[in-house]
Amino acid sequence: MKKIIIAILLAGVFTFLSAAFDGRLIETQQERIEVEGLTLGYPFPYIKQAESMREPPLPAFFGLELRKVRSIDEVAMTLNFMFYLSMLSLMYLLLKIIRRYKSLSQN
Repeated sequence: MKKIIIAILLAGVFTFLSAAFDGRLIETQQERIEVEGLTLGYPFPYIKQAESMREPPLPAFFGLELRKVRSIDEVAMTLNFMFYLSMLSLMYLLLKIIRRYKSLSQN
């Protein structure tokens, strides 16, 4: 039970961090004009963000700005959560199989 709770918590953290570390590198003023906002999240974008009013010197990295979040797609966010949960479960099962194989080969 403890391992399941840890996996669920880690999948939630990975889901939210996927949007926090996602973004786009804008290199020219023309790109800056063309970008109307960002969609963030990996592997399924789930946060739609309004255009940033920042005007940093280019090239600049534009990422998550909490004040600019327009909408959150719950379906895509759930898909992200399930993706990370399945990856963690797969890693756990592989480690368990490897440990069992090593214990059998030592006997």
